[in-house]
Amino acid sequence: MNARSTPHKRILSALKNLLQFIIQFMRSFANTLRLAGYKFLNDQCPIRAAALSYATLLSLVPIGVLFLIFFYGYRGFREYGFKIRDLIIQQIFPDTATKEIEHIKSIMDNFVNTLSEKIQQTSAPVTAISIGALLITAMLLFSAIEKVFNDLWGVKVARSPIKRLRNFWTIMTLSPILIFFSYYFAQTLSTEISSRAYLEFLRIILATALPYILSVLAFFLLYQFTAYTSVHFKAAFLGALLAGILWELLKRPLSIYITDVLSVRQLYGPIALAPIFLLWLFFTWVVVLFGAEMSYCIQNRHLLKETGKTISFQRFRAFYAIKLVQLVANAFEKGQTPISISALSRHLTIPRSFALELAKRLSDAHILLSTSNATSFSLARPADKIRLSDIVDASLETQLDTPSADDSPEQIRRLFNDAEKAMEDCLSSKTVADILS
Repeated sequence: MNARSTPHKRILSALKNLLQFIIQFMRSFANTLRLAGYKFLNDQCPIRAAALSYATLLSLVPIGVLFLIFFYGYRGFREYGFKIRDLIIQQIFPDTATKEIEHIKSIMDNFVNTLSEKIQQTSAPVTAISIGALLITAMLLFSAIEKVFNDLWGVKVARSPIKRLRNFWTIMTLSPILIFFSYYFAQTLSTEISSRAYLEFLRIILATALPYILSVLAFFLLYQFTAYTSVHFKAAFLGALLAGILWELLKRPLSIYITDVLSVRQLYGPIALAPIFLLWLFFTWVVVLFGAEMSYCIQNRHLLKETGKTISFQRFRAFYAIKLVQLVANAFEKGQTPISISALSRHLTIPRSFALELAKRLSDAHILLSTSNATSFSLARPADKIRLSDIVDASLETQLDTPSADDSPEQIRRLFNDAEKAMEDCLSSKTVADILS
């Protein structure tokens, strides 16, 4: 009897564990979602989304021209260019706006044909200057996006112009290639499946899932590589998964709104697509920024308060700067390799972006020495030659300074001066060697 009941107990135990896992996962997801919502509002993401919508609108033509030149400029890609153009339009505009979509297609085709003729008739230097202007305009949008993402992730150190140009060029070259191969793979697979009647259900699943897959892939690349910090694969993927699903679901109510709620064609006439596109552009950036906040909260849940605000480490800059140098010095004295910024962040329990900012300031002050890729750090000089006051001065932008043009009583100014001198005397008398463990 006991032998027979054992399998049943195992099944019940497995089901119980599965149920507990699902409940725990749902609670964790709901809590992270709530924190992301709080942070989304605290970071004023709707206002940022409006600003990015405006920047996107200004940069849309240059970026579109660069993509069109890539696909339409080479005859071997032109056929796929038309198909990918239709795919992108389907992703952006509701299916109900058929007349406007056909109008957009004809405008794009006429524009590309005219552009090709102009390029052939124009001298090479003029063409190079024109394409260079398009690249600069498009790069300004990427810079604006990078700045917003750095703000959301609390990154104070920006990429150098060379690194920014490299990332921009990588995105501009890889994006068309990824779109091309994704579409080519999907079309090839769909053709193979359609030739076998018993696999028809797979073709339907593929056609339904393809928009979601492309959306998640695009959001993942954006979250993984835009901010100038290390974003974990899991955090970027889960944020992209949520944003991709939300973005695809968003297109459905927008389509219903256009067809059933508001007769937008009668209201706006031939320019009916303009307000629709502007509305879609704004909500797209809302979804993008919410997904970015979700990625941040997944990666940094232990650093968030119940309000979704990041714990203010800025108040303790000098404290963490001294602890950071202490960790590096301990590794240096033991003859270990330079300690990575990820290890410093983990040991100090602070965001990687904050640790990188402190390390960069200390490196600029010649207290730390960074490796070639600026991801690992060692001491720039012996520990007994580094005063604690040097670390504090490097980590703080201001200390107890008083404004020069101020009519405050002299005793207040003298009090601040005495306090600053006392702190300077205390820290100047100690070096990093005195605090090594």
